[in-house]
Order: sequence, then C-alpha cells, then structure tokens
Amino acid sequence: MRRSLLAVLCLPVLAFLAAGCGSGGALALDPVASAATKTQQTGTYAFDFTASLHVLGKPLAFGGSGKVDGPNGALDMTMDFGSLLPASLTQGGGTTAEVRLVDKVAYVNLPFLASKLPSGKPWLKLDLSALAGSAGLGSVGQADPQQYLQQLLASKNTQKVGTDTIGGEQMTHYRTTIDPASRLGDVPANVRAQVRKALQQLGTKGIPADVWVDSNGLLRRESVSVAFGQALQGATMSMTMNLHDFGTTVSVSAPPADEVFDATSLVPSAKPSS
Repeated sequence: MRRSLLAVLCLPVLAFLAAGCGSGGALALDPVASAATKTQQTGTYAFDFTASLHVLGKPLAFGGSGKVDGPNGALDMTMDFGSLLPASLTQGGGTTAEVRLVDKVAYVNLPFLASKLPSGKPWLKLDLSALAGSAGLGSVGQADPQQYLQQLLASKNTQKVGTDTIGGEQMTHYRTTIDPASRLGDVPANVRAQVRKALQQLGTKGIPADVWVDSNGLLRRESVSVAFGQALQGATMSMTMNLHDFGTTVSVSAPPADEVFDATSLVPSAKPSS
C-alpha cells in the first residue's frame, strides 16, 4: 500500500518534467516563438506561477516558484499544492514540496509524507533515464526544465493585442495558439504514438495562450487555459507563469545521499536504476 501511494504521488512530478516536446529547434518568424527562443538563450532565470483546476465542479488551486539553469539542464522548484491535498494529509506537514532536477534525476521532497517514507529519508529519487518508456512516460528521459518554453515554438495564428504595463514595465501583449501536435516530429520515435494518443484523448487540439514580451524581446508572462474534454470529465486548468532575473547565477545540487530514498522502482515497468 505504501509503495502504491508513493508511485501515485511521483507521477505528477514526472508529467510536469515531461510536459514539453523535444528540443528548441530553429528560430521561427512567429513573434512568440522568437521570444521563447531568445528567452532560452539567456541560460538562467527565475519563475513563479499560479494555477487553478476545476474538476467535477470543484475548484482547486496550487502554485510555486523556482529557478532554471538551462545549459546544465537543472531546476529547483518549490510548489504549494494548496487545496489539491486533503487536510488529513497535510496536518503537521504543510502543503509545500520541493523538486530538484540534476543530471536527469529528479529529487522530490514531500514533507507531508515524511512519516510514510522509508528510513525517515525526506527525499525521493526518480531516475528519469531509467523511467523512459515506463507508465506511458516515454519522453521523460528527455526531461528539460525549459520545455514549457519549447512548447511555444509551436505557436500559430499569433496576433498582437496591444501593450500592457506589468511590474512597472511596458510589454507587448500577444494572443496565440499552441499546437502540440505540430511538434510531434521532435518527440522520440519510440514514444511518438503514445504522445499522439494522449493528445487525442485529452482533446487539446490547440491551446490558447496570452504572452507578454518585454522591450528586450524576452518572454515575461504566459497565461494559458486548457479544457481537457471528456477524457477527464470536462476538467479545466488555467495557469499564469512569470519569468524574471535572467542571466543570474543559478546553482542546483542533489540532496545529501544519506537523505535520499530511490523511488524509481516504485513506478510500474521502470528499468533498474544504475
């Protein structure tokens, strides 16, 4: 029972890390795709986000913040699961968690599950290379902390809405549509059919997005709303992400080995971790 619970909690983290589709690709003429590319090229930056879900008529909210080291493929993110977690689970442990991505290994700290982890170790280790192809998460081995920017390379029908002042800066506001299916060619061939099937089941043929770009051509805010259709009983999700502190020093390291429990084997069909 304990192993099953840990596996279920690991999957959303893997899904977050595998959300993108492949590498950055060439600079596109679309202004949103161009801003996403230029933002990736800054190498490091910080971000914060807020999100809300409506599932079976019930509103749920969560959010977080973090920092990205693009050249080294590293990420350090703190999430507050808020109303996603029942009060019975968070008593004494709070609702926050931390995720670190280092050398294609994800380390997850879930304080609200501390009492359920083996040997009192606070960190779960998930070897993403070993998990490639398991539990329908074939692209997770390609995990890249900048994948949400790479998704914007699939922007189409972009229109300029106008200019807005955000955080005291004037920014250009664009409205676009992200077409994940158009970048299936970037997905590894061995999992392309799985990704195509998942997109069809979710019914997300195009994801509307609002994007704000600053005077330096950097993406500063993205807001998306997704309706998942009948596959998830009409669930919807809205998320707004802000990017800032470009080019600053970012250092992400793995937790001490004696504080880590390797949970890779808890995910169904995972290959043995080396």
